[in-house]
Amino acid sequence: MFTKKITKLAGVAVLYIALGSMSAGAQYTSQVKLMTYNINAEAHESKSYSDIAAVIKEIKPDICGMQKLDSVTTRSSQYVLSWLSEQTSMPNFEYQSAMRNYLSGSYGVGFLANQAPLSTRRLWIEKTASEQDRGVLEMGITIDGTPARVIVTHLAHEGASYRSSQIKKILTWIDSVSTTDPVLIMADFNADSTESSMQQFTNAGYEYVRDKDGKRVDITKKINHMLYRPKDKWIVVDAGNPVYAASNRNPVWATMKLAGVPVKDEKTALKQNCAYRQWTECNTVHYELPARSDVTMSLYTIEGKKVYTLLSNQNVDAGKHSLSVNVNGIKCGMYVVRTSFSDFKTSSEIVITD
Repeated sequence: MFTKKITKLAGVAVLYIALGSMSAGAQYTSQVKLMTYNINAEAHESKSYSDIAAVIKEIKPDICGMQKLDSVTTRSSQYVLSWLSEQTSMPNFEYQSAMRNYLSGSYGVGFLANQAPLSTRRLWIEKTASEQDRGVLEMGITIDGTPARVIVTHLAHEGASYRSSQIKKILTWIDSVSTTDPVLIMADFNADSTESSMQQFTNAGYEYVRDKDGKRVDITKKINHMLYRPKDKWIVVDAGNPVYAASNRNPVWATMKLAGVPVKDEKTALKQNCAYRQWTECNTVHYELPARSDVTMSLYTIEGKKVYTLLSNQNVDAGKHSLSVNVNGIKCGMYVVRTSFSDFKTSSEIVITD
């Protein structure tokens, strides 16, 4: 069973669509390799992201969190996350906008993943002054049936006071679900680990990922970090911060496992995973079904108000499909498409234009 909740926190918009229980299946067995990477959209502009895809393919993460993602902007006309998914053969991807209606599209953070998430949560942090809006995205996963939460974000570059405010909102948002779940946060924090704003994480019980020599894995730029909580539930198997020329930020990766989690048969775990994919372009929803299903799909405002139903329990064949949104009478801007079939539900953002 799924739970749906839309709440408002001070200065943030929260969208929550999640499984009632994440213990039903295990996408990842024994351990999971995670990676965070700021791919520097400004430098790529309309050029190919093949260099970024090559880095991801070389590191081979199970889950890759990314910052500075363009989504159908005048700078990069393609949905970059979808393109990277195809190039890296990581079939599952989730996107969260930070700057909406940006260059006729949007700009934000996202995940590539080898296995479909069991839940997703999204947080939009609206600017309070001269700083940029920011987005936060969470995926619920399991490692051999044990639930964990993986979060990607990108904090303000305008100053420590803005970062401090954003971190406070993120920690409140995380703890609104649970204070005991295994959580891992990966981000370009735009801050060294010694900055006062980052002390909020350590005060809340988070630990920095360190390599086998005990050094924090942020040695090249000192602003890209991975943190986890609780300390006694995570084990860092290996970690690195290799140097590449593809971006002005270098990737940070870590292989993590949960303490006390037994190893299960990988084939059984893969059978339990749902291979549904959904992505959007301006005014269009693309989706891929693993099997023939009765699909319901609806368009919502960012605040959670239903606009209209796109599909109502419609029987759809397995495979890839595209659905155009009727924009008549709809204001241009960012919306959310919610989809459900069988016992599965998910959501993705969509930009509506004239």
